Amino acid sequence: MFCNIKKHMVLCLILQQSVLLFSQNHRSDSSGEMLPLSISQTWDMAVQSSKKINLSSLEADVSAEEIRESKYERFPEISLNGNYEYATNIPVYEDGLLKPPTQHEVIISIFTMEIS
Repeated sequence: MFCNIKKHMVLCLILQQSVLLFSQNHRSDSSGEMLPLSISQTWDMAVQSSKKINLSSLEADVSAEEIRESKYERFPEISLNGNYEYATNIPVYEDGLLKPPTQHEVIISIFTMEIS
C-alpha cells in the first residue's frame, strides 16, 4: 500500500512538472532559433530536473533498505565457540634439580564446545 502511494505521488509530480514545462515548451538550436519539444522530451526533462522526484526515489530506496534490514533482524543469532587444550606431564623435582624428577599425571587433551 505504501509503495502504491509513492507511485501515485511520483506520477503526480511528473504531471505537475510536465505542465510547467509545456508552458515553456521551446528549446533553442545552435542558431538560437526556438524549437518545440516533443512530449517524450518534455517528460524526460521533467524527470531529470525535478528535485522532488529525485528525493522521493531516494526515500523509496531508503525504505526498501529498511525493509531488507528488518527481514535480516528476524533471523536468529547463532554463535559457536570451541576450545582445545593440550597439556603434557609436568615434571616435579622433589629432591632438587640434580635428582631425576617424578612425573605428575595430567589429562592430556581437553575439548570444550559451546553453541548458543
